[in-house]
Amino acid sequence: MRHAAAAALLLLTACGGSGGSEPVGPVPEPDPVPDPEPDGTAIVFSGDVRQAQPVTRAALSDGDGPTSFKVWGFKNDTYDAGTGAYGGNQTVMDGYNVVFESGSGATGWEYVGRGDAGRQQTVKYWDYGTRAYRYLAYAPATASGVTVTRGGTPLTATMALTGLDANNPDAAPYVSELWFSNGNAVLYPDRLFGKTITMKFFKPFARVRFYFTFSASVTQYGREALSAIRFAPGDGSKIAFKGNLTLSYPINGTSTELASSTTVAAGAAFPDVADALVTDYTTEHPHWYTVLPTATQGYYRLTLKVFNEERTAEVPADMMVWKPGYEYTYVFKIQEDGGVTLDLLEMAIHDWSEGTPRNHNFYNW
Repeated sequence: MRHAAAAALLLLTACGGSGGSEPVGPVPEPDPVPDPEPDGTAIVFSGDVRQAQPVTRAALSDGDGPTSFKVWGFKNDTYDAGTGAYGGNQTVMDGYNVVFESGSGATGWEYVGRGDAGRQQTVKYWDYGTRAYRYLAYAPATASGVTVTRGGTPLTATMALTGLDANNPDAAPYVSELWFSNGNAVLYPDRLFGKTITMKFFKPFARVRFYFTFSASVTQYGREALSAIRFAPGDGSKIAFKGNLTLSYPINGTSTELASSTTVAAGAAFPDVADALVTDYTTEHPHWYTVLPTATQGYYRLTLKVFNEERTAEVPADMMVWKPGYEYTYVFKIQEDGGVTLDLLEMAIHDWSEGTPRNHNFYNW
């Protein structure tokens, strides 16, 4: 007997967005007004520990985690109140190296004079007459297999990552969300514009788990009643673990939403795809699957046996989108008659904590 997936509750928790609740849509803006902040304020990537909000810092104790990143910065000089589109794009930082320094001198994130061979990196200052700023980065600055280009309409910065292996996530670089802030002091009094820039990073993978609960009226069932579990694409396609990822950061136009696309690598030395996810998450054996993100895949079908009687449930395609940096939990409920329904989908943005826990504030989604 087939049971279609029940209506799901979609929860978004622990959001680590950089822009707060700043509106970015077609909101009419007044002409720029004189800003009370002084001119000549340098753009910096570190901050005083007394700040109300945490800032990007590295550990002084054991150096665990990246202590450098490579950053691109852009500013928009124009704004169309009718369409909500930002334009007039200018490059502020073109692949600047930012390095955490500690010692007898200043301690914090520094970029002046830290350029690659043959490249100068000079101090940059906030332009309070511009409309908006945007920043993106990856870490560490020395990471291989990462390229950033610009192009398209509206103008987009594209970060391409090659050779990603979800079976070895620690080997992958960190990538950032898009840092955005509008420059208008009247409409956006809490804007990040002109303040210390906190880049927020995540690993370019998604994590997926599924587990089972039992209806309150079911007392005779337990986990031991379940067997032959398979959670797999309904069309027979494979689940990817190795490939390439492209992140698209809008730097003109109306959007500030990060988009992604994935291509699956071929000819891997070890299996880079799976037919199904077969291990459910239990308290005794917590199990997450680390996978390549995917913006488009078909529906999934859960098959299992409840007391040796085969049961099924389906999850629609629109609930199988896996964004980079997100964790997804699919909760299936065993009903009184032995049937199965999708009871809940939880989608959360969490710190990346696989392996050794990070003990410093190098922030991740």
